[in-house]
Amino acid sequence: MSSIKPAKIEGKVLPSKFDFNLEALRGIAALFVVWYHAVSNNGLLDPAYRILAYSPSGQLSVLVFFVLSGYVIGLTHVIPLTLNTTATYLRKRFIRIYPIYIMCLLLSLVVAVRPYPIPTVFSHFLLVQGLFSPLITEIAPAWSLNYEVIFYLLFIPFSFFRLNGVVVALATFAIGFAGVCLYPRVNFPLLTGYSFGITFWLCGYMATRYLRTSIIGPSYAAMMSALFLMMAIIGFNPLLTVISKVIIHFPGLHFLFPPSVPWYQQSISFLDFAVLPYCLLILVAFANKDFAYKNVIIRVLTILPAYTFVYIYQNYRSDMNPTILPPAIFYTLALVIHLFGRSFEKVSRIIIQRLAITGSISYGIYLVHFPILCLFNRIHVFQGSPFTFTVRLICFILTSVGAAYLLEKKYQPIVRRILG
Repeated sequence: MSSIKPAKIEGKVLPSKFDFNLEALRGIAALFVVWYHAVSNNGLLDPAYRILAYSPSGQLSVLVFFVLSGYVIGLTHVIPLTLNTTATYLRKRFIRIYPIYIMCLLLSLVVAVRPYPIPTVFSHFLLVQGLFSPLITEIAPAWSLNYEVIFYLLFIPFSFFRLNGVVVALATFAIGFAGVCLYPRVNFPLLTGYSFGITFWLCGYMATRYLRTSIIGPSYAAMMSALFLMMAIIGFNPLLTVISKVIIHFPGLHFLFPPSVPWYQQSISFLDFAVLPYCLLILVAFANKDFAYKNVIIRVLTILPAYTFVYIYQNYRSDMNPTILPPAIFYTLALVIHLFGRSFEKVSRIIIQRLAITGSISYGIYLVHFPILCLFNRIHVFQGSPFTFTVRLICFILTSVGAAYLLEKKYQPIVRRILG
């Protein structure tokens, strides 16, 4: 079954840029963020039982979002922007992100436990939170939306002047690294975060320019293997180990900013580049891209975590933290599916195609779940055990998905009809 839905124009069938597999990835990444926040907030699980809880990395999911966002923009804007098309581009971006964001922002202000200063609220309405004000806690995931707006705006001169993506990506990485080297003499850590974030975004964009679509067709087993790897890689990433060992030899550089810097100003750090190859691996699997030595590179990236896996087992098995078990299981599944993909192709296709449904409401899920979670955290009855955690988690996810459905499928179409 093809992931590309055909469209008819003047009697001719043309391939649509809408890809259901990418929708599945978008939805899964959003659900991973929800899962991460649900587990990392004490309101759903008593600290005594938190050893039983596991979640994928919310940070990795957001980085996948950035790479995917750059890829989709590159896919939908093959022709460079002009003075005439820039207004249309901005209008479409505005209609896509702002109406749902405003509704979620208003909900967060309603559920807030304290009133926020007017400048803070005003900054959020202008989508410059983090840059000119602290974040409203009840809609904290919107920090990444501010980054997305920066990316969208910078894409205008990037496309208009037909800049080279590789050169710009190297330049933005250099700016971010300069921020690492010059801190605290130059105290602007948010610029470092923006620069590194743009680098991730441009890597996704460049995938549309330099990677060809595979003529073989999508491998759903490869997608499932990539997903399980996404759920496990934070615990077994050898690239992170290598980078961590290298940077200790440069004690004068702030590869990680001190705790005094607000978390939303250092949301993307130098260490995040340890997962960039895996972000691209996930994108390549779902976008069905091909390139020279693809199979070799993907196999190396998939097998590499086994070294960390074995190292942890050999050196810490006597006092191994039980929380390592879930990512170990997920990594094993990723490796088995990668090595024996044909045996898992049919079931993987069913799962991925079912998950594609969540992609159409992924943006709503990502934004609305956090104010809903804040409400759940204020309900202090029926909690404290694994059973109550499970029930509350299911209710929380169902509520978030239901609210996202209303925003994406009922509210957003009305906005589109009004704003065109």
